[in-house]
Amino acid sequence: MSHLTLFFTAVSIASLVGCGAASEEDSSVLQDPPVQPQSGEWEVVTDGWTDDDCNAAEGLNSPTSMTVSDLMTDSFEVTFYDGDTRIGEGSSTCIHDAEDVYNCEELTNSFSYTGMDANMTVSGEFDITLTSEYEMSSQAVLTLECSGSDCPQIAVQTNSGSIPCDSTLNLTLASETDDS
Repeated sequence: MSHLTLFFTAVSIASLVGCGAASEEDSSVLQDPPVQPQSGEWEVVTDGWTDDDCNAAEGLNSPTSMTVSDLMTDSFEVTFYDGDTRIGEGSSTCIHDAEDVYNCEELTNSFSYTGMDANMTVSGEFDITLTSEYEMSSQAVLTLECSGSDCPQIAVQTNSGSIPCDSTLNLTLASETDDS
């Protein structure tokens, strides 16, 4: 029994010493605050599709603008637009990950083709990389899904010939409120 007590005492002391060392290391590393985007309207400067299994370049509209709102210390919200039409079912929250990169929660956009029984959903998470408070790039791996009896007709139009399929949307954006 005394060997068991001695073992637990040794393990407890080692745990306390280990915790103390980790705490000292953690408190000595000071991180600079991440670059924050300018709040307001952002214009899409360039757009393009890569790994385009869905033939999105031919069949989907890219956003033309975005708004940035609800700026916090390490997060903000974005809403995408195609002209005056909002893309998706609401805003996505972007949370600081590393350096000047923010991971944004999933964006979902649904639509139907006129005269067809095909309900489409495009969804995916995306990253935003800020080069300054007035310039950023974004990359989203989007999945296209379909429900309805005409989905096989839609699938023929994809590069893979099937749905679901994935395509990557790449954007660069500039703040419309850049005073420089």
